[in-house]
Formats: sequence, C-alpha cells, structure tokens
Amino acid sequence: MKNIIFFLTILTIFSCIRESEKKTALKKNVIKNVKKNHFKLDTVAVVLVKFDNGLYINWDNNTGSIKKDKLFKNIMFNFDKYKAILFENLTNLKNTSAISCAKKTNLVVGDISYLLIDEIKILPNYEILNTQCDTFDNNCKYPIGLFSAIEQNRKSLKSRIIKFLNNSKKKSCAKSSR
Repeated sequence: MKNIIFFLTILTIFSCIRESEKKTALKKNVIKNVKKNHFKLDTVAVVLVKFDNGLYINWDNNTGSIKKDKLFKNIMFNFDKYKAILFENLTNLKNTSAISCAKKTNLVVGDISYLLIDEIKILPNYEILNTQCDTFDNNCKYPIGLFSAIEQNRKSLKSRIIKFLNNSKKKSCAKSSR
C-alpha cells in the first residue's frame, strides 16, 4: 500500500513538472511570435490619439484597431460635425504610439484618420486609393499594402473621400425619392 501511494506521489510530481515545462515553452513561443510580428511586449494596450482641433480617439494596440468606446461612438453619431477635422487630419504625419500588424512602423495621425472615416462610412479602398487591397495576413484586420497606399495617395485622399461621400449621399437621396 505504501509503495502504491509513493508511486502515485512521484507520478503526480512528475506530471506537474511536465505541465510547468509545457507552460514555459508556450510562453516562450508566444513571446517569439510577438517579436516576429513586430509587436512590443511593453507597448501600452490602449493609446489615446489626438487629432488637431482637440478631437481624440482610442486605439487598441492589442487588436490593432480603433477602440469602439464612447469617443468612437461620439464621432460616429456626430460625423457631420467632425468630418472636416478628420479630413484635415488625413495629411497629418505626426507619429503616434498606435501599432498595427499591417504596418511595420507606428501609425501616424493621418492613417488613423483614414481608418476612422472608413470605420464609420465604409470607404471603397479601390475607388479611393486606386489599388486593390484584399490580401490579409495572420488575423490582421487591415489588408497588406493599405498603409503604403494611404501614404502614396495622402494628398488626394480628402478630395476623393469627399467626392465619394457626396456621390453616395446623392444615390441614397435618389433611392428614397422613388
């Protein structure tokens, strides 16, 4: 009987040690993947991004996207009030602490301004950016090449987005009058 209890005790201790080793290996693998995807472990999870003219939005570095909180909902429900500020910030190249898996460097305010407008109004990237952005990498919300396309078209983004929004407004008015 003592031998069985001793054997079970040794077996339990051994399995606990193996479980601990598995957890340590898993943590090392997660850290390796985080480093591989260019994310920093010491990065602040939620970053407050300030646009010119006192408009703010929260960016979630864990998801690599705009946080859908009170700030976002305020801008979304009052888009007509804030759209001029967002349009002007499309050319803002001020660096932020926001990161995305689709860009190797930190996002600039203009990138986030574009993403915020897109989140609220669902912009057709092909029409606005003159490029097809439809290839995604590793659970990343944004397509490969989106940020380089934004950078290449930054100066004309405002006029293209305004043109698209005006045309979509005309189409919706025409549909509602039928």
